[in-house]
Amino acid sequence: MEYNLPKKKKIKEKTPAPDQRKFAVVPLHILEKPLTFGSLRVLIVLSSYCNKAGFSHVSLNRIANDLGVTSQTVSYHMSRLQRLKIVKKISGHYTMIKGATRRIIYDDNISNEDASRIAQAPIEPYNNAEINMMIKAKRMNKNKDISKQAKSKDSKQSKQIYNEEVTSLLMSVSSESELARLTILIESGTPLESLRMHIDKGLSVLSYKG
Repeated sequence: MEYNLPKKKKIKEKTPAPDQRKFAVVPLHILEKPLTFGSLRVLIVLSSYCNKAGFSHVSLNRIANDLGVTSQTVSYHMSRLQRLKIVKKISGHYTMIKGATRRIIYDDNISNEDASRIAQAPIEPYNNAEINMMIKAKRMNKNKDISKQAKSKDSKQSKQIYNEEVTSLLMSVSSESELARLTILIESGTPLESLRMHIDKGLSVLSYKG
């Protein structure tokens, strides 16, 4: 008895859709930030995937693939962009299904909700921690008096001076390795004056021992 084997099905390869991206819009305030070339490249690719309000769901792996680098490299630069308040990561999204939601900050005076309405693209609702923070902030605003306002003003001025000194330090180094080392030292609480004295002596931040 003879058996006729079924014919092997031909597998048609899917032709990838052509990339429709033709331009990327980045915020002007990055000119005031100590942005490295690597971080700028990541920002440009991220912005090419954003909607008109700056929201994007693109994954780090996709950005890494576009740039021809590792996802770890993209993650490092994305963290720097978030620390510099150029990019904001929006919490509450299902990151296992799609890339995390990130927003490029074109205007710091526009909230996430207002930006979402501009783009007509709703974002995830607040999580419990964010709701508690908003309630706490409202209570503080309701109960604060003149002395608290003065204290808040002094705190803002102090923070501004600190941020200016940090920016000055970050701009005083030239290599990526020095920038990474300096960032770690600052975030670990190393006194800025000590770092400034070390750099002003013409010494590399890589040799800083504390």
